[in-house]
Amino acid sequence: MRALHINDYAQNKGGAEAVVAATLAALREQNIEVDSFTVRDVQSHRRTPWSYISNGPAARALAQRLESFHPQIIHLHNFYHELSPAILAPIRRFKATGCRVVMTAHDYHLRCPDPTLRWFNRHGAHLFDPKDSINWWRYWVGRWDQRGYHYHMLRTCQHFWNYGVRRRMKIIDCLLCPSHFCFDAMSAIGIRCEYLPNPAPALETMIEHERTAVPTVLFAGRLESEKGVEQVVSL
Repeated sequence: MRALHINDYAQNKGGAEAVVAATLAALREQNIEVDSFTVRDVQSHRRTPWSYISNGPAARALAQRLESFHPQIIHLHNFYHELSPAILAPIRRFKATGCRVVMTAHDYHLRCPDPTLRWFNRHGAHLFDPKDSINWWRYWVGRWDQRGYHYHMLRTCQHFWNYGVRRRMKIIDCLLCPSHFCFDAMSAIGIRCEYLPNPAPALETMIEHERTAVPTVLFAGRLESEKGVEQVVSL
């Protein structure tokens, strides 16, 4: 058995990279042959607006890796920052060999242009309702990035071209969702989803507190605005 894990970054920039490293180590312990493909494997890579929308060199580099390594399983992680959804094109062609494709949903970028499942206007950030669909009108009305219009356009063009027009997400055989909310949100795009929570000790073993009517909330992660901590605290 050979498994290829695909992620934007090789170094530990966040949770996705930690999951990739832990998964590779666990598979090697089971004597499964594994390899990874990241932006480091794309020669002379330079991020540009065009490469963000559709990175042709990354797609060609991945096609070569697929032919040389010939995996039976391709496991996708995050790929929209650097590699771009263009890498799904050579994976579609390679699936003719019988290869299966799974993906861990580290965020919601398959579901809407903003990976945190939010849209923005002058009043602030708003949670995108997972029950809503991304139609042609919804793509271009509102903002999908709070940093400004140009970032919004890049995200909109990437998502519209790759998922709205090319429907490239359809090559994924199974989407692994770490929460019930993620499962419900991602099921709407027509891909088979499975609920697979990240392993963690029970809350009772992590903290001890007096049981009261006031709920206790524990957040574990980077204190960045896109994590939504401010919205939780404000409730």
